[in-house]
Amino acid sequence: MEEDNKPLVSIVVPVYNSEAYLQCCIESILNQDYADFELLLIDDDSTDHSGEVCKCYEQKDKRISYYIKKHGGLSDTRNFGVRHASANSRFICFVDSDDSIEPQYLNYLIAGMKDVQLSICHIRNLYEADNENQSNLLVDSMGLIEYSDIKNNLKFIELFQTGILNSSCNKLYRLDIIRSNSIIFPPDVIIVEDLVFNLQYLRYCNRVNEVTNELYNYFHHDGSLVSKVSPVAYESYLNIRNEMIDFFGDRFEKPIDLMVYRQFESISIKLLEKNQTDKVSEYITQKDIHYIISQAQVANWWDRVIKFMLSHNYVKLLRRLILITK
Repeated sequence: MEEDNKPLVSIVVPVYNSEAYLQCCIESILNQDYADFELLLIDDDSTDHSGEVCKCYEQKDKRISYYIKKHGGLSDTRNFGVRHASANSRFICFVDSDDSIEPQYLNYLIAGMKDVQLSICHIRNLYEADNENQSNLLVDSMGLIEYSDIKNNLKFIELFQTGILNSSCNKLYRLDIIRSNSIIFPPDVIIVEDLVFNLQYLRYCNRVNEVTNELYNYFHHDGSLVSKVSPVAYESYLNIRNEMIDFFGDRFEKPIDLMVYRQFESISIKLLEKNQTDKVSEYITQKDIHYIISQAQVANWWDRVIKFMLSHNYVKLLRRLILITK
Protein backbone atom coordinates (compact mmCIF):
# COMPACT_ATOMS: atom_id res chain seq x y z
CA MET A 1 0.00 0.00 0.00
CA GLU A 2 1.27 3.47 -0.89
CA GLU A 3 1.27 6.45 1.46
CA ASP A 4 -1.72 8.81 1.26
CA ASN A 5 0.28 11.34 -0.80
CA LYS A 6 1.47 8.64 -3.20
CA PRO A 7 -1.69 7.27 -4.80
CA LEU A 8 -1.49 3.74 -6.07
CA VAL A 9 -4.18 4.16 -8.75
CA SER A 10 -4.82 7.07 -11.12
CA ILE A 11 -8.43 7.41 -12.26
CA VAL A 12 -8.83 9.55 -15.39
CA VAL A 13 -12.26 11.03 -16.15
CA PRO A 14 -12.53 12.96 -19.44
CA VAL A 15 -15.19 15.65 -19.06
CA TYR A 16 -17.07 17.36 -21.86
CA ASN A 17 -20.53 18.92 -21.44
CA SER A 18 -21.63 16.23 -19.03
CA GLU A 19 -22.98 18.26 -16.11
CA ALA A 20 -26.19 16.19 -16.04
CA TYR A 21 -24.27 12.97 -15.26
CA LEU A 22 -21.02 14.19 -13.72
CA GLN A 23 -22.04 14.24 -10.06
CA CYS A 24 -23.24 10.62 -10.19
CA CYS A 25 -19.94 9.61 -11.81
CA ILE A 26 -17.73 11.39 -9.28
CA GLU A 27 -19.76 10.20 -6.28
CA SER A 28 -19.42 6.59 -7.46
CA ILE A 29 -15.63 7.03 -7.55
CA LEU A 30 -15.48 8.64 -4.11
CA ASN A 31 -17.62 5.77 -2.82
CA GLN A 32 -14.96 3.17 -3.62
CA ASP A 33 -14.08 0.54 -1.02
CA TYR A 34 -10.44 1.15 -1.99
CA ALA A 35 -9.40 4.69 -1.07
CA ASP A 36 -5.77 4.91 -2.25
CA PHE A 37 -6.32 6.69 -5.56
CA GLU A 38 -6.05 10.04 -7.27
CA LEU A 39 -8.89 11.32 -9.44
CA LEU A 40 -8.00 13.43 -12.47
CA LEU A 41 -10.95 15.37 -13.91
CA ILE A 42 -9.86 16.50 -17.38
CA ASP A 43 -12.18 19.14 -18.85
CA ASP A 44 -12.01 19.19 -22.65
CA ASP A 45 -13.16 22.85 -22.74
CA SER A 46 -16.80 22.22 -21.82
CA THR A 47 -19.37 24.90 -22.66
CA ASP A 48 -21.83 23.94 -19.90
CA HIS A 49 -21.37 23.96 -16.10
CA SER A 50 -19.22 20.81 -15.96
CA GLY A 51 -16.16 22.82 -14.91
CA GLU A 52 -17.99 24.30 -11.93
CA VAL A 53 -18.97 20.81 -10.76
CA CYS A 54 -15.36 19.66 -11.05
CA LYS A 55 -13.98 22.67 -9.15
CA CYS A 56 -16.47 22.10 -6.35
CA TYR A 57 -15.33 18.50 -5.89
CA GLU A 58 -11.65 19.46 -6.15
CA GLN A 59 -12.10 21.75 -3.15
CA LYS A 60 -13.77 18.97 -1.15
CA ASP A 61 -11.28 16.13 -1.62
CA LYS A 62 -7.47 16.38 -1.81
CA ARG A 63 -7.34 13.29 -4.03
CA ILE A 64 -9.05 15.21 -6.84
CA SER A 65 -7.20 17.33 -9.42
CA TYR A 66 -9.07 19.40 -12.02
CA TYR A 67 -7.55 20.34 -15.35
CA ILE A 68 -9.01 22.29 -18.25
CA LYS A 69 -7.50 22.01 -21.73
CA LYS A 70 -8.12 23.10 -25.29
CA HIS A 71 -10.80 20.98 -26.92
CA GLY A 72 -9.20 17.99 -28.62
CA GLY A 73 -11.64 15.09 -28.34
CA LEU A 74 -11.85 12.00 -26.14
CA SER A 75 -8.54 10.38 -27.12
CA ASP A 76 -6.59 13.59 -26.65
CA THR A 77 -8.22 14.11 -23.24
CA ARG A 78 -7.37 10.60 -22.03
CA ASN A 79 -3.79 11.00 -23.25
CA PHE A 80 -3.60 14.26 -21.28
CA GLY A 81 -4.73 12.34 -18.20
CA VAL A 82 -2.02 9.72 -18.68
CA ARG A 83 0.65 12.42 -18.96
CA HIS A 84 -0.54 14.10 -15.76
CA ALA A 85 -0.96 10.95 -13.67
CA SER A 86 1.23 10.82 -10.59
CA ALA A 87 4.69 9.33 -11.02
CA ASN A 88 3.90 7.25 -7.94
CA SER A 89 0.86 5.52 -9.45
CA ARG A 90 1.24 1.86 -10.29
CA PHE A 91 -2.05 1.49 -12.13
CA ILE A 92 -4.40 3.63 -14.19
CA CYS A 93 -8.04 3.30 -15.24
CA PHE A 94 -10.50 5.38 -17.25
CA VAL A 95 -14.09 6.25 -16.40
CA ASP A 96 -16.37 8.19 -18.75
CA SER A 97 -18.10 11.15 -17.13
CA ASP A 98 -21.61 9.94 -17.97
CA ASP A 99 -21.02 6.47 -16.45
CA SER A 100 -20.44 5.17 -12.91
CA ILE A 101 -18.62 2.37 -11.13
CA GLU A 102 -19.62 0.01 -8.34
CA PRO A 103 -17.96 0.39 -4.90
CA GLN A 104 -15.91 -2.81 -5.46
CA TYR A 105 -14.56 -1.67 -8.86
CA LEU A 106 -11.04 -0.77 -7.71
CA ASN A 107 -10.79 -3.45 -5.04
CA TYR A 108 -11.67 -6.29 -7.40
CA LEU A 109 -9.61 -5.02 -10.33
CA ILE A 110 -6.54 -4.53 -8.12
CA ALA A 111 -7.00 -8.03 -6.69
CA GLY A 112 -7.13 -9.25 -10.28
CA MET A 113 -3.77 -7.63 -11.11
CA LYS A 114 -1.71 -10.15 -9.16
CA ASP A 115 1.05 -11.48 -11.47
CA VAL A 116 -0.72 -10.24 -14.63
CA GLN A 117 -0.49 -7.16 -16.84
CA LEU A 118 -4.20 -6.39 -17.31
CA SER A 119 -7.33 -6.79 -15.20
CA ILE A 120 -10.78 -6.66 -16.82
CA CYS A 121 -14.26 -6.52 -15.30
CA HIS A 122 -17.69 -6.93 -16.86
CA ILE A 123 -19.95 -4.05 -17.89
CA ARG A 124 -23.55 -3.49 -16.86
CA ASN A 125 -25.59 -1.77 -19.59
CA LEU A 126 -28.15 0.67 -18.21
CA TYR A 127 -30.68 2.84 -19.99
CA GLU A 128 -32.37 6.11 -19.08
CA ALA A 129 -35.48 4.18 -18.06
CA ASP A 130 -33.35 2.49 -15.37
CA ASN A 131 -32.89 5.73 -13.43
CA GLU A 132 -34.04 4.18 -10.18
CA ASN A 133 -31.45 1.40 -10.32
CA GLN A 134 -28.41 3.13 -11.73
CA SER A 135 -25.85 2.37 -9.05
CA ASN A 136 -25.02 0.37 -5.95
CA LEU A 137 -26.61 -2.75 -7.36
CA LEU A 138 -25.85 -6.02 -5.61
CA VAL A 139 -22.40 -7.30 -6.61
CA ASP A 140 -21.60 -10.96 -6.01
CA SER A 141 -18.37 -12.20 -4.46
CA MET A 142 -15.44 -11.82 -6.82
CA GLY A 143 -15.13 -14.23 -9.73
CA LEU A 144 -11.85 -14.58 -11.61
CA ILE A 145 -10.70 -16.26 -14.84
CA GLU A 146 -7.03 -16.21 -15.83
CA TYR A 147 -5.74 -16.21 -19.40
CA SER A 148 -2.07 -17.05 -19.91
CA ASP A 149 0.00 -16.99 -23.11
CA ILE A 150 -2.73 -14.80 -24.63
CA LYS A 151 -1.26 -14.69 -28.15
CA ASN A 152 -1.78 -18.45 -28.45
CA ASN A 153 -4.94 -18.78 -26.38
CA LEU A 154 -8.18 -19.45 -28.26
CA LYS A 155 -10.17 -18.78 -25.10
CA PHE A 156 -8.77 -15.25 -25.06
CA ILE A 157 -9.86 -14.77 -28.69
CA GLU A 158 -13.33 -15.89 -27.64
CA LEU A 159 -13.23 -13.25 -24.91
CA PHE A 160 -12.69 -10.69 -27.68
CA GLN A 161 -15.87 -11.92 -29.36
CA THR A 162 -17.95 -10.91 -26.35
CA GLY A 163 -16.98 -7.27 -26.88
CA ILE A 164 -15.54 -6.97 -23.37
CA LEU A 165 -12.18 -5.82 -24.77
CA ASN A 166 -13.68 -3.05 -26.91
CA SER A 167 -13.71 -0.54 -24.05
CA SER A 168 -10.93 0.95 -21.95
CA CYS A 169 -13.25 1.81 -19.07
CA ASN A 170 -13.64 -1.66 -17.56
CA LYS A 171 -9.91 -2.27 -17.18
CA LEU A 172 -6.98 -1.62 -14.90
CA TYR A 173 -3.68 -1.02 -16.70
CA ARG A 174 -0.08 -0.91 -15.53
CA LEU A 175 1.03 2.67 -15.94
CA ASP A 176 4.67 1.70 -16.46
CA ILE A 177 3.73 -0.40 -19.52
CA ILE A 178 1.82 2.52 -21.05
CA ARG A 179 4.57 5.04 -20.43
CA SER A 180 7.61 2.95 -21.29
CA ASN A 181 6.09 1.89 -24.61
CA SER A 182 4.50 5.25 -25.51
CA ILE A 183 1.03 3.72 -25.81
CA ILE A 184 -1.62 6.34 -26.61
CA PHE A 185 -5.24 6.62 -27.63
CA PRO A 186 -5.07 7.46 -31.37
CA PRO A 187 -6.32 11.05 -31.82
CA ASP A 188 -7.26 10.44 -35.46
CA VAL A 189 -9.59 7.50 -34.65
CA ILE A 190 -13.08 8.27 -33.30
CA ILE A 191 -14.93 4.95 -33.47
CA VAL A 192 -12.66 2.22 -32.09
CA GLU A 193 -9.99 4.23 -30.30
CA ASP A 194 -10.35 2.11 -27.16
CA LEU A 195 -9.83 -1.13 -29.06
CA VAL A 196 -6.80 0.29 -30.88
CA PHE A 197 -5.34 1.31 -27.50
CA ASN A 198 -6.04 -2.13 -26.03
CA LEU A 199 -4.40 -3.93 -28.94
CA GLN A 200 -1.28 -1.78 -28.50
CA TYR A 201 -1.24 -2.56 -24.79
CA LEU A 202 -1.79 -6.30 -25.24
CA ARG A 203 1.42 -6.55 -27.22
CA TYR A 204 3.21 -6.17 -23.88
CA CYS A 205 1.02 -8.63 -21.99
CA ASN A 206 1.37 -12.34 -21.42
CA ARG A 207 -1.27 -12.91 -18.77
CA VAL A 208 -4.68 -11.27 -18.31
CA ASN A 209 -7.31 -11.71 -15.60
CA GLU A 210 -11.06 -11.42 -16.17
CA VAL A 211 -13.08 -10.35 -13.13
CA THR A 212 -16.50 -11.81 -13.93
CA ASN A 213 -18.47 -9.26 -11.88
CA GLU A 214 -20.33 -6.34 -13.49
CA LEU A 215 -18.54 -3.40 -11.89
CA TYR A 216 -18.75 -0.71 -14.59
CA ASN A 217 -22.11 0.92 -15.32
CA TYR A 218 -22.42 2.06 -18.94
CA PHE A 219 -25.36 4.40 -19.43
CA HIS A 220 -27.04 4.49 -22.82
CA HIS A 221 -28.66 7.82 -23.57
CA ASP A 222 -29.21 10.13 -26.53
CA GLY A 223 -25.78 11.71 -26.19
CA SER A 224 -23.78 8.51 -25.74
CA LEU A 225 -21.44 7.19 -28.44
CA VAL A 226 -23.69 4.22 -29.13
CA SER A 227 -26.29 6.64 -30.49
CA LYS A 228 -23.73 8.22 -32.85
CA VAL A 229 -22.65 5.20 -34.87
CA SER A 230 -21.13 6.16 -38.22
CA PRO A 231 -20.73 4.22 -41.48
CA VAL A 232 -16.94 4.66 -41.22
CA ALA A 233 -17.11 2.16 -38.36
CA TYR A 234 -17.08 -0.61 -41.00
CA GLU A 235 -13.63 0.46 -42.16
CA SER A 236 -12.43 0.97 -38.59
CA TYR A 237 -13.30 -2.60 -37.64
CA LEU A 238 -11.79 -3.89 -40.87
CA ASN A 239 -8.52 -2.24 -39.83
CA ILE A 240 -8.89 -3.73 -36.35
CA ARG A 241 -9.36 -7.16 -37.93
CA ASN A 242 -6.06 -6.82 -39.77
CA GLU A 243 -4.27 -5.69 -36.59
CA MET A 244 -5.68 -8.64 -34.65
CA ILE A 245 -4.56 -11.16 -37.26
CA ASP A 246 -1.13 -9.55 -37.20
CA PHE A 247 -1.11 -9.94 -33.40
CA PHE A 248 -2.62 -13.41 -33.01
CA GLY A 249 -1.65 -14.99 -36.35
CA ASP A 250 -3.50 -16.46 -39.33
CA ARG A 251 -4.50 -19.60 -37.41
CA PHE A 252 -7.09 -17.54 -35.52
CA GLU A 253 -8.53 -15.87 -38.61
CA LYS A 254 -11.97 -17.51 -38.37
CA PRO A 255 -12.76 -16.54 -34.76
CA ILE A 256 -11.41 -13.04 -35.41
CA ASP A 257 -13.60 -12.72 -38.49
CA LEU A 258 -16.60 -13.84 -36.46
CA MET A 259 -15.90 -11.10 -33.92
CA VAL A 260 -15.64 -8.50 -36.68
CA TYR A 261 -18.79 -9.82 -38.35
CA ARG A 262 -20.73 -9.27 -35.13
CA GLN A 263 -19.58 -5.65 -35.17
CA PHE A 264 -20.64 -5.31 -38.81
CA GLU A 265 -24.03 -6.74 -37.91
CA SER A 266 -24.44 -4.33 -35.00
CA ILE A 267 -23.37 -1.33 -37.09
CA SER A 268 -25.75 -2.32 -39.88
CA ILE A 269 -28.73 -2.67 -37.55
CA LYS A 270 -28.11 0.71 -35.92
CA LEU A 271 -27.72 2.44 -39.29
CA LEU A 272 -30.81 0.75 -40.72
CA GLU A 273 -32.82 1.88 -37.70
CA LYS A 274 -31.80 5.41 -38.74
CA ASN A 275 -32.88 4.67 -42.33
CA GLN A 276 -29.34 4.88 -43.73
CA THR A 277 -29.93 1.98 -46.12
CA ASP A 278 -27.80 3.47 -48.89
CA LYS A 279 -24.79 3.77 -46.60
CA VAL A 280 -25.19 0.20 -45.37
CA SER A 281 -25.44 -1.03 -48.95
CA GLU A 282 -22.38 0.98 -49.97
CA TYR A 283 -20.15 -0.53 -47.29
CA ILE A 284 -21.34 -4.15 -47.11
CA THR A 285 -20.75 -4.61 -50.85
CA GLN A 286 -17.08 -3.64 -50.55
CA LYS A 287 -14.93 -6.69 -51.26
CA ASP A 288 -13.23 -7.25 -47.90
CA ILE A 289 -16.31 -6.42 -45.84
CA HIS A 290 -18.56 -8.60 -47.99
CA TYR A 291 -16.12 -11.50 -47.64
CA ILE A 292 -16.24 -11.37 -43.84
CA ILE A 293 -20.05 -11.18 -43.85
CA SER A 294 -20.51 -14.02 -46.31
CA GLN A 295 -18.01 -16.32 -44.53
CA ALA A 296 -19.23 -15.76 -40.97
CA GLN A 297 -20.36 -18.95 -39.22
CA VAL A 298 -23.31 -17.96 -37.03
CA ALA A 299 -25.54 -20.40 -35.16
CA ASN A 300 -28.48 -18.31 -33.95
CA TRP A 301 -31.41 -18.37 -36.41
CA TRP A 302 -31.90 -14.60 -36.26
CA ASP A 303 -28.19 -14.05 -36.91
CA ARG A 304 -28.46 -16.38 -39.89
CA VAL A 305 -31.36 -14.31 -41.25
CA ILE A 306 -29.40 -11.09 -40.84
CA LYS A 307 -26.26 -12.60 -42.36
CA PHE A 308 -28.22 -13.88 -45.38
CA MET A 309 -29.80 -10.48 -46.03
CA LEU A 310 -26.55 -8.57 -45.57
CA SER A 311 -24.58 -10.93 -47.78
CA HIS A 312 -27.21 -10.55 -50.53
CA ASN A 313 -27.64 -6.80 -49.95
CA TYR A 314 -31.33 -7.09 -49.05
CA VAL A 315 -30.96 -4.10 -46.76
CA LYS A 316 -34.38 -2.55 -47.35
CA LEU A 317 -36.12 -5.80 -46.48
CA LEU A 318 -33.85 -6.23 -43.46
CA ARG A 319 -34.75 -2.76 -42.25
CA ARG A 320 -38.46 -3.60 -42.38
CA LEU A 321 -37.85 -6.77 -40.38
CA ILE A 322 -35.79 -4.89 -37.81
CA LEU A 323 -38.50 -2.27 -37.33
CA ILE A 324 -41.19 -4.96 -37.00
CA THR A 325 -39.28 -6.91 -34.37
CA LYS A 326 -37.94 -3.89 -32.47
